[in-house]
Amino acid sequence: MKERWLVRELFSLEAWRRLALSFQHRLLRGRSLLGGRWQVLILSVVVYAFILVGLRYFKGDLLVLALAAAVFLASAVLQYPPKPQVSAARRLSAQRVVEGSDIRVEVELYNQGERLSLVEIEDHLSEGMDVVDGDSKHLLSLKPGQGYILKYTLRARRGVYRFSHLDIRAHDPLGLISNSVQVEAEADLWVLPKTTSLAGLHLCPRQTIGTAGYVPARVGGPGVSFYGVRGYQTGDEMRWINWKASQRRPGEIYTNEFEQERAANVGIILDLRQATHFVVNGHSLFEYAVTAAASLAETLLAEGNRVGLMLYGQYLDWTYPGYGKLQRERILQALARAHVGESYILNHLKYMPTRLFAARSQLILVSPLVKDDVDYLVWLRARGYAVLLVSPNPVAFELAAQKSADDDLILAGRLAHLERELLVQKLQRAGVQVLDWDVRQPLDQIIRAYGRVLRQATAGVWQ
Repeated sequence: MKERWLVRELFSLEAWRRLALSFQHRLLRGRSLLGGRWQVLILSVVVYAFILVGLRYFKGDLLVLALAAAVFLASAVLQYPPKPQVSAARRLSAQRVVEGSDIRVEVELYNQGERLSLVEIEDHLSEGMDVVDGDSKHLLSLKPGQGYILKYTLRARRGVYRFSHLDIRAHDPLGLISNSVQVEAEADLWVLPKTTSLAGLHLCPRQTIGTAGYVPARVGGPGVSFYGVRGYQTGDEMRWINWKASQRRPGEIYTNEFEQERAANVGIILDLRQATHFVVNGHSLFEYAVTAAASLAETLLAEGNRVGLMLYGQYLDWTYPGYGKLQRERILQALARAHVGESYILNHLKYMPTRLFAARSQLILVSPLVKDDVDYLVWLRARGYAVLLVSPNPVAFELAAQKSADDDLILAGRLAHLERELLVQKLQRAGVQVLDWDVRQPLDQIIRAYGRVLRQATAGVWQ
């Protein structure tokens, strides 16, 4: 009796129903390892085996079970789903967005084939996309000639994405057999990095260009800041006359001269080397560096400077210097594609092609800074470039992610901070401006706080 009860429990119709639901669940999840034909073949073999065993050992339970399974299989085969013939057209609310923005996706489907009693539609999304509203999967039925619009909202991380296709799976009502196709519905999506206005960033390269801007040119002329005095010339305004200096030398008149403000050639260098960036608890220090580079480019271009971008690390990507909104778009698109990696050739800054930058121009390196880079930055300064290092602090970044701090960790953090401070001081003594950035604070606040220090540093270069 016990054996018969066990056979009824293991080989009952309810067990087969649970097995069918399991198959259906895997199909609808897209994780089925076997196609519909293989499932039918395996189930047929199982039914045939039960019949043989039942006849051989005169087991009526197995024969009844085989009959039930055969009916189940026949029902699935008779309702074999047709191959979907569906067309698709995709629409995006925007093809160019800033990171953190919502993108509305609509895919219009149209059934051009037979009736699909149970069809699953799943949009193929790339890694880095997250659905925030709606669902990219739908289960429905489609009559011949019937249409349907798949709608959902997603949010994506910085990058360049391409929507390629949708997975269309037609199922039989029992969920045992499926017939799937891929329908193309292509579209491109650019997710650009966030930017912030960096007011108070003071640069002073050794050479400027002839257009008006915000960079002190160290040349007398029209301007705002006082530069010196000179002899009176015909056409000088009366309000420019320095009466105190004129009284010291009777018969001579002196005029105030102001410092001209011009635009500058600026080269932004973003460090892509894997060894300089860290990922802690799913947060990457590189993303802060990308945000800093994008904010610097937008601010400098808004001030009328001629800005170029170099991505240096796993690969070398050079955005030729330019002006205005078009150049801003080029730089942001290059930063959207940026990613870290290893390179046996570009593993040191000394291999950087500095001839791409204008002589005596302003270079801004966005890098966490490693020990081997210090000598090269000093060498760049000696070659006549004005160098500014915007350095996301990796020590503070990693220590902030630690949940608990014991004595050993505190001591290690102090030693790491001390070593980094020595590197920063060496660069500052060589005339390299260093902005040590704790990424827990916004970059614009750091620049405003260090604005006076930066002005003193740039002034000291010319003294």
